[in-house]
Amino acid sequence: MKKFILIMLVFSSSISFARGIKWLSIKKGIALMKKTKKPMIVSVHTDNCMYCIKLDQTTFKNRKIIKFLKRNFITARIDLAKPQEEFIFEGKKYMPRNFLVERGVQGTPSTLFFDRRGKYLTMLPGWIKPKPFVNILSY
Repeated sequence: MKKFILIMLVFSSSISFARGIKWLSIKKGIALMKKTKKPMIVSVHTDNCMYCIKLDQTTFKNRKIIKFLKRNFITARIDLAKPQEEFIFEGKKYMPRNFLVERGVQGTPSTLFFDRRGKYLTMLPGWIKPKPFVNILSY
């Protein structure tokens, strides 16, 4: 019985991490950021981008990163290959592509950071390995 309980505990904690990061739409992410006063990270990607896939399979599967993001950030994603919906940010209406252009995004993957007040901080282009990404998140 003790072995069964131990196996179930290990299995359930693995499932929690297997679920990974819950990516919200940018519209829902902004609303939740305002409500919770948590900073937000926005992942910009497409499903056919080699480095986007690599980012998802390595960096965003890292247990330390998943745990840190779940605890400290709102996580949103803009998938440029899917239909987009308009949203409001700082009183201005945007389509995701226009929003990204104004913030200097030129390709995928890109990662944008916003502080807890919703102020845009910076954008990091490309694939970021897990260890440097952990350091960036904890800065």
